[in-house]
Amino acid sequence: MNNVEEHNGLKSWDLSPRGLRTVIAFAILTVMTGQLRAQGKTEQEAVEHAMFLTAQKILTERCTTCHGADTQESELRLDSRSGLLKGGDFGPAVVLRKALESELIQRVT
Repeated sequence: MNNVEEHNGLKSWDLSPRGLRTVIAFAILTVMTGQLRAQGKTEQEAVEHAMFLTAQKILTERCTTCHGADTQESELRLDSRSGLLKGGDFGPAVVLRKALESELIQRVT
């Protein structure tokens, strides 16, 4: 639940950790999309590439310690496309063109 406080006429929100992560991810995505648009990519290409880079960064920072080149808990490797598609003990981590059905999405949301 977000608590709204007002100080000197300005509102501020006390965000939960999940809410804060969402705001940060959106901000990063917005900045990256603008940079990619400046490089001549279409808006759709820019958004898709920015989402890929954001996801790659999150996986690298948060997941590859346990699911990377050196260690594969549950036989799952998340540091490569082939590892995401192959998956681990619970099946493929990612289902192409069906993101919401992907095990990875189910586990992190």
